[in-house]
This record gives sequence, structure tokens and C-alpha cells, in this order.
Amino acid sequence: METQTPHELLNAELKMRKDNELKSIISVVNRVTGQDITSKSRVRPVADAVKIYSALARKFTPYTFEQIGESINRNYATILHAHKCYDDLFKTDIEFRDFAKSCIETIHNANSVEDTPRDKEVDTIKGLLEICTTEELKKIKRNIYKNYVPSGS
Repeated sequence: METQTPHELLNAELKMRKDNELKSIISVVNRVTGQDITSKSRVRPVADAVKIYSALARKFTPYTFEQIGESINRNYATILHAHKCYDDLFKTDIEFRDFAKSCIETIHNANSVEDTPRDKEVDTIKGLLEICTTEELKKIKRNIYKNYVPSGS
């Protein structure tokens, strides 16, 4: 069995965390709206749910439109368009606003309950960072800025 370097372990941990954060938002939107946003359907209820997901994923995570789109099998341009449409629909469509508010409330409630697991994740990452060499830390920093920090958001 091959041993992973601290750099590889941290990358795997960060990818898992990203996937978990986005999956939790997908789950909330699917549950509240009753729509499967991973389906390729373009009917209005699914499209509205994708708009809510794109806005919430940008608001509550540091991920790019491309990363958010990959999580639901959509192109980044679809997510960008959905994100741009969100504000107008939120202002003008009462049903859309109610769904969006329910999703936001559900996420806020879930985050207040999840504080302890997040602390454990932070401790795990800190432990991995403590055993890294300077060169590995530089690689990790480049990887984080390349893959997890939105540019120009």
C-alpha cells in the first residue's frame, strides 16, 4: 500500500470537504423545492431550483461557478446565468422567494448544529499542516488558491 504525502492527504481532505459542502446545499434545495437539480430537465421548477442552488453555493461556499456547475453536471455558464437571474426572481416572484428563504433558513439551522464536526475537520487539517515541509506547504497554498479561492468574485 502506497503512503500518501501530507500534501496529498490535505488535497484529498479539501476535495472531500468541498464535495460535502456542495452536496449538503444540493440536498437542501432538492428537499425544500421538491426538484432534482442534478437532472438535465429545463422545466421552470427545476430551473428555479438551480437558480437558488447557484446563489446559495456562491454565498455559503468559496467555490467558482465551474466547481459549482460540476457538482450538478452543468456548465459554468449555466450557473453564472442562474446566479444573475436569482436577484430579479427573488424580488418579483413570491413563490420563488419563499423557496429561497426556506433554503437559506434550512442552511442556517444546519450550520448552527454542525459547528462541532467542522471543528474536528479544522483540527484534522491543522494536524496535517503541522507535519508538512516548507515546500509541501507552498504547493498546498498554490493548490488552494488555484482550486478553492474564487477569483474576482
